[in-house]
Amino acid sequence: MTCTLGIDIGTFETKGTLVDGAGQVLASATHPHRMIVPQPGWAEHRADEDWWGDFVAVTRALLAESGVAPARIKAVAVSAIGPCMLPVDRSGTPLMNAVLYGVDTRAAAQIAALNRRIGEDVILARTGNALTSQSVGPKILWLKETRPDLYARTAMVLTSTSYLVWKLTGAYVIDHFTAAGFAPLYDAEALRWNTDLPPISCRPTVCRGFCGPPISRA
Repeated sequence: MTCTLGIDIGTFETKGTLVDGAGQVLASATHPHRMIVPQPGWAEHRADEDWWGDFVAVTRALLAESGVAPARIKAVAVSAIGPCMLPVDRSGTPLMNAVLYGVDTRAAAQIAALNRRIGEDVILARTGNALTSQSVGPKILWLKETRPDLYARTAMVLTSTSYLVWKLTGAYVIDHFTAAGFAPLYDAEALRWNTDLPPISCRPTVCRGFCGPPISRA
């Protein structure tokens, strides 16, 4: 009988379950990790250790507990924490720790600047979201303004789910729900990236990272 592997990457731990075709739970496992706080208002994860490392550790634990052969796993379902900012180079290697979702408030100045330059009403109308610490767009601007050396080496900006999908499949993708967290870069109603708001224009190589990859219609 075939099986489905489900993994969820949380803020402080990763959970996993192995289920057979009839919906019976064959094994469950968890693996803890920590949220890194380099300074007040910052919150980070290590993509390789905390996301991919946990995925591997939990999967191995599930297989060991259940005795299921890896070949029986026909589907893998992955979920993860809210939109994060992970700059990677052309080979997909992380250039720094991932900046987490709304618990990380480092881009407050960039949020205020974008609201002034674009207009809060324009951002809300174009993206369906107000800019908050949950928004990835201001965090990319933070990277550009405060870490220009890393920004110059950045080929793509990934989030937690897109990084895991890339590790599993080699494909750089993002779903519409997660893309909506990249305000002001994404038009949630039109289901496309905003590339014409003047203050958020970027270098072509980085723009391909958050404006170019195919978006899943799921």
